[in-house]
Amino acid sequence: MGDKDPEFSSHKFPSTSQVVEEVKELWSMALPVTAMNFNGSGSTWGGDGVGADEPEHGGADVWVRLVMEEEGDDAEVGLRRRTVQWVGAFAEACGAELSWDMLGVVVTTSMMYTVPMALAGCVSARVGNELGAAKPYKAKLAAVVALGSAFIIGFINVTWTVILRERWAGLFTEDKLVNSLVASVMPIMGLCELGNCPQTTGCGILRGTARPVIGAHINLGSFYFVGTPVAVGLAFLFEVGFSGLWFGLLSAQVACAVSILFVVLVRTDWEREASRAEKLNGVEMGGVRVKSSENDDETNKLLVNGSEGKAEIF
Repeated sequence: MGDKDPEFSSHKFPSTSQVVEEVKELWSMALPVTAMNFNGSGSTWGGDGVGADEPEHGGADVWVRLVMEEEGDDAEVGLRRRTVQWVGAFAEACGAELSWDMLGVVVTTSMMYTVPMALAGCVSARVGNELGAAKPYKAKLAAVVALGSAFIIGFINVTWTVILRERWAGLFTEDKLVNSLVASVMPIMGLCELGNCPQTTGCGILRGTARPVIGAHINLGSFYFVGTPVAVGLAFLFEVGFSGLWFGLLSAQVACAVSILFVVLVRTDWEREASRAEKLNGVEMGGVRVKSSENDDETNKLLVNGSEGKAEIF
């Protein structure tokens, strides 16, 4: 099908003004969602919030519990929970007295995940709306802008995790062993986010094109059949140690990001997706019309019967 919007077509690149407009549209949705995610986690630090009665390990164990209770059943959340458990086991094996404080490193992962998660939800809505409006190349522009934003966020995460790697653990503990272990994996965590941001955003794009099953299969294969074996093998079989767990997560992120980007950027036919959206809308609207016509028939019958009853009375 042809794009009904004359400003967008498959034969020309979008103009700078169109890209800027799409960036504004996307982030006007994503920023409030990100702010709500941060505000939702802010109550865990002291006061009357979660964990106020658990001063023994500070805020680290509170964040660990939040990760273990994190909403969602996708493969990435599952592997994140497994990593928390493995880190705790490794810390105890090292004899660290404050093993829970080592898990403060998970705070970094949870904080960084809020931005791509919000971006994924917003681009899903943007892509779905444009496809439903029969504007496939505007939907493609929304997807590309979101992926570009995701890569920028990923590079920012790499930068700050490298710069603050020696200081971050000091926010949670003064244990030297914990500080050294956290400092050794912070750059790896940043690289994980460099893969996580575009792959999470890509999953949102797939949801917007009504293909969430593809993203689910890619996540399942990447995190459970790539990441988990690599993490267990490096950390426990080859005795790489604490870093091995995060190298496993990194391998899963790379496999997932490459697969998602291939599907979104190479295998997606935006005109065909717009046609699918039109058909899906037609099916849904057809069902609504059938139901409304049935309701109209019932209403007419009631009116007729009511009028007849009145006629009989008089």
